[in-house]
Amino acid sequence: MQSTAASTTNDEVLVVIREEGAAKTFLDQFEKMWNDTKNFKLIEKKIAK
Repeated sequence: MQSTAASTTNDEVLVVIREEGAAKTFLDQFEKMWNDTKNFKLIEKKIAK
């Protein structure tokens, strides 16, 4: 089942990579984006009411 947020606002991606070199390249890019605090804002964690 998929939520409305998953369909409209969240950036959700599932990727299955079996080739080690391609997986490493993808991981390196993901880590670069994940750790980029200049171009991406951190989200505030809070419990929905």
